[in-house]
Amino acid sequence: QWRQAIIQRDLAEEHLTQAVDITERMLFDIDEKLTGVAGAGELRNSLTYDAHSLLIKLRQKAAGREDIEWAQMTAYYQKGNLAFRYGDLKEAEQAFERSQEIAKAMVDQRPGYVEPYHSWALSYHGLGKVKTQTLRFLEAYDDFDRAKQLADFILEDQPDEEDTLLLLLNIYQDWGDAAYENRDISIAHKNYKAGIELIEQLILEHPDDADYLFLYTLMLDRKAHYFPIHIAPKELLDIREEAVDILKRLVNDFPGISKYQLNLAVAYEKLGDISLKAGNLAGAKRYYSSAVSKMQALYAAEPINNHYKNILALNYGKLGETMMELSEFDSARELFEQELGWAQTLTK
Repeated sequence: QWRQAIIQRDLAEEHLTQAVDITERMLFDIDEKLTGVAGAGELRNSLTYDAHSLLIKLRQKAAGREDIEWAQMTAYYQKGNLAFRYGDLKEAEQAFERSQEIAKAMVDQRPGYVEPYHSWALSYHGLGKVKTQTLRFLEAYDDFDRAKQLADFILEDQPDEEDTLLLLLNIYQDWGDAAYENRDISIAHKNYKAGIELIEQLILEHPDDADYLFLYTLMLDRKAHYFPIHIAPKELLDIREEAVDILKRLVNDFPGISKYQLNLAVAYEKLGDISLKAGNLAGAKRYYSSAVSKMQALYAAEPINNHYKNILALNYGKLGETMMELSEFDSARELFEQELGWAQTLTK
């Protein structure tokens, strides 16, 4: 009987672990599949929050007594991320603050135990993003700074810890974005520069890592802030073309990953903007046409995605403006009709 009880306990724990895994995958599947689906916003929010509540309960049951704080901290952090994604900033701030408090308590209990520091840094990073969205920029700077100090502390002990390096990169990016929005240009450029140097270092060490290459294109987008189009169009064009070259490689190597294709389409659109502004109408036509082609392919694979429809409408409009400048009026009229047609699909 004792042996049978042990077997049943182990089996129950295994089933509980599987339930946690299934629920976690279900949570992100719901969020991903319903993103951009017309009229599905409330359903998406409701289903995702329900799945998350179930995940919290399962995690707490699966955790041993000594791990219950980890389960609670993770639950609050994920809740903060969900709320932030859905624009519920008050809920997000409360959840990130609670996650931060639990992480701090764990560090206070065991000051030499490194693991909680990462979660503590993540929580402060989340708080910084929320406060940026609510335009509390100085508070956001403080939270980003706390997150950076915690990440630096971890890297002193584990200099190659990948998750922390990526967190540090995100801190630089989001802190720079907050400062740029607040017109603190020197603070923005300081963080962008640090982020670019970090990702360049990671790519030197891992030149074929797709995730690092993609993150490098995101930091190139920030680097473009250094070169206003009316002051340094050539430098700006070089940066955008470097990003396109990397994204083309990623799309070729990983044709099934939509974010690479989407960012390539957006990069083509930005090259079109530069070319149009510089009077290079042939280049603008070529780049906007490439953007439309990439977005059509994405839409064909996911026709319920409103985000794709919106970008298609914008790109058809920009291509129409270019054809007007080229005096190709019939083509321009057809493209403007396409723009109107795609825009109307968004109102149905």
